[in-house]
Amino acid sequence: MTSNALIVFIAVCVAIMTVELSFLLAFLIITLRKIKQGAQAVEVLAYRVEEEVEAFTSRMRSGWFKALEGTARILMSAFWPSKKKEE
Repeated sequence: MTSNALIVFIAVCVAIMTVELSFLLAFLIITLRKIKQGAQAVEVLAYRVEEEVEAFTSRMRSGWFKALEGTARILMSAFWPSKKKEE
């Protein structure tokens, strides 16, 4: 009788471990899918940032940035006088 009880106990433990591993495997699959979705979102964001950087550099080459920089220098000199004049 003791032998049968031990076999039943072992069978129940193996069944519990199988169910537990099934749940862990399902959780792992769900987690990996979420990570994949997050990686795809980051990839799209990086692509958009790359496009914006390319657009900005093309604007810099076209001369608009130099005109904007000159305007900014004029405005800054109007509000913040240089220290050289004081000396």
